[in-house]
Amino acid sequence: MGKREKNKTIIRERLLDEALKLFSNKGFEQTTVADIVAASELGRGTFYNYFSDVKDIFNAVIDRLNNEIRGVIFEARKGATTIYDSLYLAFKSYFDYASDTTRIDFHRKNQAYIRSTSYGSDSIRQIISDLQANLKAQNVISAAEHDDEFQMLSFVLIGTPSELFLNIHTTDIQVSNEQMASFLATLFTKGLEHQMLVMQTK
Repeated sequence: MGKREKNKTIIRERLLDEALKLFSNKGFEQTTVADIVAASELGRGTFYNYFSDVKDIFNAVIDRLNNEIRGVIFEARKGATTIYDSLYLAFKSYFDYASDTTRIDFHRKNQAYIRSTSYGSDSIRQIISDLQANLKAQNVISAAEHDDEFQMLSFVLIGTPSELFLNIHTTDIQVSNEQMASFLATLFTKGLEHQMLVMQTK
């Protein structure tokens, strides 16, 4: 990467960093391009060299977070030999990553926009693809009679942790990341094992 490309990357990352902070403090609806430009100490024209509007940079923030989540989950699952371990390590690494104060506030302030943006992103599709490959390696994919059933399973496995995390952090319930990861891993492992038995009897 040349000097020009490095500088462009640095500027883009600065814009994303400041946008994340603003979205976490003010929320999507209350954040403007002027806010992001001022916080980044960059010119308005510079912003538009990278993003078309606030929604565009919000989507980019989501995409970056999802790619980071994909990385931490991939690293955490290395060496897992059982369905339970694979799920537990994936859920635990996600909860640990999301527990940063800024990320918690970001999810609290922007729940509706995260739901509408995140699930259609390329990064989420990659996470789902990784998950499906992992379950296939664990011989879980055979539990799904049809492709649409396996797709639904994938969406539930991806969506449930974030919903649980959001709800826990908007209540007074005191639950650790380990407890949440263990609960979900146990729930899904039992469900998958049951489904595999059902399919074997057909």
